[in-house]
Amino acid sequence: MPKIIKLILTLIIIGLLGFAGYLVFFDLNSTISKSPGIPPIKVNSNTAENKTNNPEIDSLLAEAKTLFQQKKYQEALQTYVKAYELDKSSNLAIIGVAEVYFELDRQDLVQQNLQNALLKGDLTYDGKILVVKSHLLKQDLPNARQAYQSIQPESNQKLLLGFYIDSLSSNLKAGREKLETIIKSAANDEPFQVASKLKESLAIYDTFLDSPKSYLFALIGKTLIEQNQFVIARPFLFGSIEDKNDYRDSWLMLGYSYLLSNKNEDAQKALERAKQIDPYNPEVYFYLGLAQQKNSQNDLALDNLKKASSFGFRSSKDNLVQIANSLYLEKNYVESSDYFIRASQVGSLSLEEYTKVVWMNLEQLKNPSLAVTVSLQALQNYPTTPMANNLVGWAQLGADNLTEANKFLKLALEQDPNLDAAYLNLGFLSLRQNNPTEALNLFQKAVELGNKNRSSSIAERAQAEINKINSVSSNGTTTR
Repeated sequence: MPKIIKLILTLIIIGLLGFAGYLVFFDLNSTISKSPGIPPIKVNSNTAENKTNNPEIDSLLAEAKTLFQQKKYQEALQTYVKAYELDKSSNLAIIGVAEVYFELDRQDLVQQNLQNALLKGDLTYDGKILVVKSHLLKQDLPNARQAYQSIQPESNQKLLLGFYIDSLSSNLKAGREKLETIIKSAANDEPFQVASKLKESLAIYDTFLDSPKSYLFALIGKTLIEQNQFVIARPFLFGSIEDKNDYRDSWLMLGYSYLLSNKNEDAQKALERAKQIDPYNPEVYFYLGLAQQKNSQNDLALDNLKKASSFGFRSSKDNLVQIANSLYLEKNYVESSDYFIRASQVGSLSLEEYTKVVWMNLEQLKNPSLAVTVSLQALQNYPTTPMANNLVGWAQLGADNLTEANKFLKLALEQDPNLDAAYLNLGFLSLRQNNPTEALNLFQKAVELGNKNRSSSIAERAQAEINKINSVSSNGTTTR
């Protein structure tokens, strides 16, 4: 299994918007089957233009497409909504929304939006590409091929889809020819990069005489996952499993692909099947632990993550971090802090993870000296990040090193004058220096910036401190 765990840490955790009839509300917690039960999408040979000739709408569509390509899915959807509201007779925004839903693996909404797009006119080139992908994901090869033949003109994107169809149809020779055509184009676009990697995988396949179809499909699926094509990888993994139901690696990769789509219940089922096949594989336990963690089964997750470590999971830092996160959710702060620190000795933590360790040691474990040590390690790894200087300032404040706290908090504000957390910590510093008036000003600034930056926890904490100061002042007493 390739080491691409960083993708997991950035799994799509977003809420999506909708509007009646066309952009259906997306429930992040739902899971759906691979065959939503909607009639196959039929397309004709006509291909619509990918623009409206309205400069404002076309600008919004181009902006949404860029956001989509940057995987900023929520922002892409919001921008498509704006474009649709300006011209509800056009299907271009609806097709764009369907593309986003495909990457989010909401195939029911892909099909609903494509069907609605067809009611408004012919599909665009991108729309037809999406129809083919939708049929492929359902392993509906006849309709995938019919839609494929309607796509004109030829392109690397179309040829890559042709490779998928040919390979799944056991016509590998024709599929190889399409890959060669893409590679000869030297276009250096995404299809070219994917095709180049697929060719390398096929070379590996060729070294083993009489290799079964299950191995071929597993290789292709693995390659596509490595190229971040984890949704379209799935029909190959389905095909591999259908050919050999006890193929551990295919179940493992299927579970991993579901994890990347945030389909955590489906991921857990696939990974539990992999565990049945091979109860001693460390990667199975690691990814199963991740799925259980996301399904709020923290006790089971912790047990499996520890088993992954005991069985020799090679990505030891990632495993230690996930164990630490599970312990953190269980409020076992002593062990959580220990596992985070052990992970930091293998490789750098994220700034968020360093912040957790500092918080635990300041607020829960009352170990400010360790908090300072961890914060300085964070600053060493993130020297240009304002939040890292704020983290050191916060830790120094907890350790009663007020001069050092002031220095690092001021450095954080030099790097980012709108850093609400730094103002909050400076407010606490002023209280420690018996200066409630200055503290009040700093807390008010933290509230202002916290609301502006949508940092509700910062704004709420600062407001609570303001209320305390005002309460003390109204009682005619002083504060330390």
